[in-house]
Amino acid sequence: VILVTDGSVPRHTPAFTAPVFPFPCKLHIVPLCPSQSNQLRNALPFYQRLIDATGVGSVVIPEGPLSLKSVQRAFVSIGESSYVSWQGRLTCGHLSSHVTLCPPPEPQPRRDPDADGDQSPVRMSEQISIIGFMNIADVAHPATVSRHLVLPIPAPKNSDVPDPNGSVVGGGDSQENSSSLSSVSEAKTEPMVTSDGDCVVATGSTPGEEDDGKQASFCVLLHGSLKVESMVAIAKIGPSWYGMLYSWADSKKKSNLMLSTFEPGDHSVPWWCPFNQLGSVTLYGAPPSWEKLKLPLKPPEKPSYSQNSVVWIRTTGLQADIQKILRHARKLPEKIHNFYKELNRVRRAAISYGFTDLLEALSSILERECTLLPGTAHPDAALQLSHAASQLKPPAPGTGPLPDADVPIAPLRTKYFQNMTE
Repeated sequence: VILVTDGSVPRHTPAFTAPVFPFPCKLHIVPLCPSQSNQLRNALPFYQRLIDATGVGSVVIPEGPLSLKSVQRAFVSIGESSYVSWQGRLTCGHLSSHVTLCPPPEPQPRRDPDADGDQSPVRMSEQISIIGFMNIADVAHPATVSRHLVLPIPAPKNSDVPDPNGSVVGGGDSQENSSSLSSVSEAKTEPMVTSDGDCVVATGSTPGEEDDGKQASFCVLLHGSLKVESMVAIAKIGPSWYGMLYSWADSKKKSNLMLSTFEPGDHSVPWWCPFNQLGSVTLYGAPPSWEKLKLPLKPPEKPSYSQNSVVWIRTTGLQADIQKILRHARKLPEKIHNFYKELNRVRRAAISYGFTDLLEALSSILERECTLLPGTAHPDAALQLSHAASQLKPPAPGTGPLPDADVPIAPLRTKYFQNMTE
């Protein structure tokens, strides 16, 4: 967000509440006034508070006398600092391709608790090096800090780098997205995957005679391979910083090669070993039976403490639990066991969390349900609802402790209930 102003401040200073905008952004303020004016000097603290409430941003003041050129230079500086694209190389062994990332990656702070002092942020290097591949099922949704679209771009001029075998990798003034695949496709008529997902045969013709989408590109080959094999590529993107490349589809017909970055560090995925220790199980003489194991591994026996936990991170979870109790309440006394089972589950969680207001509200809801029972309802329905509502009410503040969460509310022993249990 770019705010262009005359260098003045509002007559009534507003109270900033973070965040100022309902979306993540950077705020750049460009005051079009002389840099040495008292008006701008008085407005700078106000602009800084506005930037602090937004999170990230800067005040860009035109240098020198206010003129068309100085204003142009100010906006050019914003563009150079905020809209610079990332360009680098995607490599895997001797294969490579020039790529760009959209949006460009931002420096990420280190979060090493064992390090002393301030830790400098980690910046992505100019080379994305693939160090291995994993099945999608083994990845298990690790936490990521950013996601970027990977696009192949033409190779810059004078970027030919000879590999140990003597061939040219990543170069050529006349070839886009160059890689060692280029020399292979010219020598042999082998199929390759295009950017549209089609399979074509390289005929050895000059690049000018072919469409851009039919140029040999390692980036396109990697995308097609990961999509077909249902795998991800683990890549090193900086010093002690890793990410994964995978095929992502926004529709049924179109897919893209994406890069998701992990937290900086060698152990950013807790259920993996450190990245510098990852390798193929066949290198360590693993038995063939290991190939049948699927992550996450399930214990052979169900632990005794395993039970359905109550999670109320969102309001929909709490509403669903209350609606379930009410559905059973409207079918009393036939659903008496299910009613008290769900009631005690919510009651136990509310007492454990100290959510006493929920007990009071649920008691009022059951009392209201008791008054709304139709005339054809079983008499035990009103008795059980009144009993549950009275047992749910917590003691008044200062009159006693909360009820024991491990002692459930037992059904009222009516004649109908005794006949059901016999």
